[in-house]
Amino acid sequence: MVEVRYANLLNTMAALRKVERLLSKKRAIEVELAKIRKECKHTEQQIAMVPRGPGCMLEVRWVCINCAETLSYPTKEESDHYCRKDNKK
Repeated sequence: MVEVRYANLLNTMAALRKVERLLSKKRAIEVELAKIRKECKHTEQQIAMVPRGPGCMLEVRWVCINCAETLSYPTKEESDHYCRKDNKK
């Protein structure tokens, strides 16, 4: 019984170390991405469907082609044009 608990503890600790390493890599990537987006001039933009947040909700937004930064909401006319164009595919 003690051996099983010790084995479980070792597995849990190994999983925790792996999670900590992955979260550290994720933070480093997020910092690098934020730096790239901050330096980007967003000169090329397109309308695209982007996630609204966690889950599968999508919304139409202007997005930078170079850094994938979500920039702003399109006007109603731009959004309607995008939706009509998208439905023709």
